[in-house]
Amino acid sequence: MINTTRKIIFNILFDFFKTSKSYSVLLEKHLELNQGINKKDINYIVNAIKGIFRKRSILVANINKYSRMTIQKIDLHTLILLYMGTFELIFCDSVPSYATINTIVNLSKYKKGKSSKFINAILRQIDNSNIDTINIKDLSIKYSYPKWILEKMNIQYKKNTTISIIENDSN
Repeated sequence: MINTTRKIIFNILFDFFKTSKSYSVLLEKHLELNQGINKKDINYIVNAIKGIFRKRSILVANINKYSRMTIQKIDLHTLILLYMGTFELIFCDSVPSYATINTIVNLSKYKKGKSSKFINAILRQIDNSNIDTINIKDLSIKYSYPKWILEKMNIQYKKNTTISIIENDSN
């Protein structure tokens, strides 16, 4: 069985990238179609979608690091699933890595079966890495933080905690 919450996230993102309609309009439309969803799941959907939009450059950097194809050559279905999986792996401590990878791979088989092995390989590589040097470099530039501090924080904290500290400090 495919997780309904992830299906909704996928469908909203797919519609957004395909039609460029407003995120809020698409959210309302998809929540209307799935009326049995509880408030906790709705919050997760909203936070995941907003997080994917906000952290897209970090997601792209991680996907590019492990993919032989450039982002522009990856089909939209596969790219959205990679965004979703990469976001959960890096920024969602409450979801175990194995659950994220399994759910996204199963969703890929449901949406576009041919890409499931590719998605599985990319997500497993991302899961096995820490905040990589590409992201540390990007974060260092984006937030004007010395690389050595980011590297020490990366050792002491989880990925999303490090990024959260940096973002809160720069505000």
